[in-house]
Amino acid sequence: MGLEKLAGPLEQVKEELNHSQQSTKAPESTENGTDLPLGDPRGHYKTDNYEANPNCEVCHGLGHIGYDLPVGHSDFGKIARCPGPGCLDESFQAWKSSDPYMRDKGISRPQQTFESYKKNLANQESFDAMHSLAMGTSTFFFLLLYGKVGNGKTHLANACAVEMNKRGVDCHYFAIADLISSLKRAMSDNTIEDKVQELKELHAVIFDDYKPEFSTGWENQRLEEIIDYRYRNYKFTVLITNRDLGEIPERMVSRFSEPIVSIMVLNTDYDHRRA
Repeated sequence: MGLEKLAGPLEQVKEELNHSQQSTKAPESTENGTDLPLGDPRGHYKTDNYEANPNCEVCHGLGHIGYDLPVGHSDFGKIARCPGPGCLDESFQAWKSSDPYMRDKGISRPQQTFESYKKNLANQESFDAMHSLAMGTSTFFFLLLYGKVGNGKTHLANACAVEMNKRGVDCHYFAIADLISSLKRAMSDNTIEDKVQELKELHAVIFDDYKPEFSTGWENQRLEEIIDYRYRNYKFTVLITNRDLGEIPERMVSRFSEPIVSIMVLNTDYDHRRA
């Protein structure tokens, strides 16, 4: 009998919770705050990089919407960026395609895209491999791209990183010289293990301009450790070098030698800087 008495109030609470998730209208206010926390009733949602449309008819400037879902649903209580015209989701996607965002991922030349790359017979295989990886159509997740200096390998690296980030894939670009410097700094301030673990766990990375002579045995060992971990955990990894395969540590090359999941591509194009 006691449970029957509770049935009515429980259903009422459920209705109120569902209604609160469906409602997205902001409370009336005369203030127009900026950099406000999520759902702040004082104004529209805004950060330094993206913002909601204060005149949005969908979310009324809140920037986020909820969904009318039953209690117990896996998405109950969750919110999403507002998809209204000119609102938060559109602004967020535009920011993720911007130069500042790309540079934050280590991409020094975001203007180097697949569209601006000059293809020819000598570099077509390199282009196809990087493009398929960037677009998510490749069977491999490990790519070693090698060839002489100045033939467009770094351009392809930037283009791949730009496209992956535009697609929502978190991809970081590292010039090996800069990476080694950061490892040295991490060693001096006793954060080396955290730094190495971070590099191991990144979803997708491109290591550009690898030269064995630029690093000591310890640095090469650390880099091999990172690459080995990423290989065993199926994480997108690109290694680019202008050295012959025989100059690269054998253990490192072996990780790019397994059919289907990895590939090695030779760019036979000439040095365009001397053309």
